[in-house]
Order: sequence, then structure tokens, then C-alpha cells
Amino acid sequence: MAEDVIEWLPYVDTVDQRYLDEAEKTVKEELAAIGVPELHPRISELFPEVRHHWDEQYGLYKANVAGLEGSNKRAAEDEVLSELKRRCPGINISVYNDESEDPVLLATIAGYRYHQDLAVTQLLPQTLENQWAVNGAYLEGAEAAVRKQLQEQEQQIAQLDRHREELQQREALTFRYLERQWRDQLHSNLERAAGNI
Repeated sequence: MAEDVIEWLPYVDTVDQRYLDEAEKTVKEELAAIGVPELHPRISELFPEVRHHWDEQYGLYKANVAGLEGSNKRAAEDEVLSELKRRCPGINISVYNDESEDPVLLATIAGYRYHQDLAVTQLLPQTLENQWAVNGAYLEGAEAAVRKQLQEQEQQIAQLDRHREELQQREALTFRYLERQWRDQLHSNLERAAGNI
């Protein structure tokens, strides 16, 4: 019989957040007290730390920009960007100078231009139909989203109009009664004022 007693319903009962916070705090304190840096010694084998090549740049951004607002943030972003450009200079445009007399450089530039020409004249016509199809699908999706939003707003407006109409019809008797009461009081006041003259 004791096994049939339900002490806690996991889908109905809720645990107060204070108790969860207190339990989490106690676990952290105990881990700190025994000097264990992680939950289990082999946890790093199962879940190795993932590093991305942008971690350093993000760290620079986070250290200098996070928490700032407005013009201060913009200035800090510009400073971080100039620092990143200094570290990663990017493509050297000077090697693409058409006015150079170096035949190797001019041959390289001619090769790049020929490659661009091939891409435009041969690859573009092959992908143009797909580009139109993708663009058409995107526009159809955008149009459908706008139509759906428009339909929802029109339904809400119609619902609001029905609600207003119901309110006005419901209160029409009260309005007529108040208007009649006002007119009667006005006539009464005018008759009294006329009798005093």
C-alpha cells in the first residue's frame, strides 16, 4: 500500500527556483572545497574543448566593446577593427596594378581577368536559370509571408470591429436612457428658467 502513495507528480508539481539555486550553490561549494576543477577527471576526453580560429578576435571584441553603447561602442569597434586589420592585413591590392611593366605581374593579372571572363560568359548562363528559380522561390515565400500577415491583421481588425459593434449594441439602451434623461432634465431646467422670468 505504501508503494501506491504518490509523493511528487513530475508533470504537475514544480520546484521552487530558490531550492534549485541553493542545491546548485551547494554543489559548487563542495566541488571547490575538494579541489576538483571539473565534474569528472575524464570529462575532457568525452567533451574536448572546442576552439575556433575566431576565438582570439572575439576575445578582443568582447574585452573592448561588450557593454558599451552609442558612440563609445562605435569608436571601440573601429579600434578593434583597425587592430584586426593590422594583425591580418588581407589581400595586397598593389600586386594587381595594371600600370606595371613587369611581364610576370601583367600575365598574372591577365590570367585573373581571363578567369573572370570565363566565369561570367560560361558559368553565369548555366546558373542563371537556377538563380531565377531561387530568387522566384524567395519572392514567393516573402509574398506568402506578407499575405499571411495581412490576412491575420485583417481578421484582427474584423474581430475588433465586431467587438465594438457588440459593445455599442449592448450599451445602446443605456445611451438612449441617458440621452432621454439629459433631454428631460434640459427641458425641466428651461421651463424653470422660463417661469422665473
